[in-house]
Amino acid sequence: MNRLATLLFLPLLLVVDAVGAAPDSRGGPFQEGIEFAASAAALEEAAGRTRFDFLALGDLWVRVKVQNPPRLAALTLTFSSPSGTPFYEATLLYTSDPALRNGRVNGVPATVLQGKHVPGGWVFDYPVPVSGTVFQRYPKPGSWVVQARIESTETSLSAPLEVSYGSP
Repeated sequence: MNRLATLLFLPLLLVVDAVGAAPDSRGGPFQEGIEFAASAAALEEAAGRTRFDFLALGDLWVRVKVQNPPRLAALTLTFSSPSGTPFYEATLLYTSDPALRNGRVNGVPATVLQGKHVPGGWVFDYPVPVSGTVFQRYPKPGSWVVQARIESTETSLSAPLEVSYGSP
């Protein structure tokens, strides 16, 4: 009987293990988190960059990686300055359903952005404007924290961001 149970459950364990270890678009195992890049193309390259010169940057591309988002996800990105105070916040709607085009954020109609399916989960990409915005008008160099929250779920992620203004 034990041998039969082993034969029946072993394939199930292998499938569950394979799902948990699915690679991301760059070939490594998928992990939820936040990544940054200077361009959309750079998001597809090596991850791990956390230092940016905000005087030389047009947009800061932010990628939020989640395993199981709801069909319609309200994603809030919050940038907290080195003093710990929220400095910039954006709430965006993302979907895993290509047919879904419109939704509401705080009761206001909003365009729904398409998430991108990758092995192991979903990624939500967003270009945060830097050039000519509050990030340049009110410079605050130092260690920032970027948080991503998906409403109606337990998903809350954060990542450090080192900001400079000009060459160090």
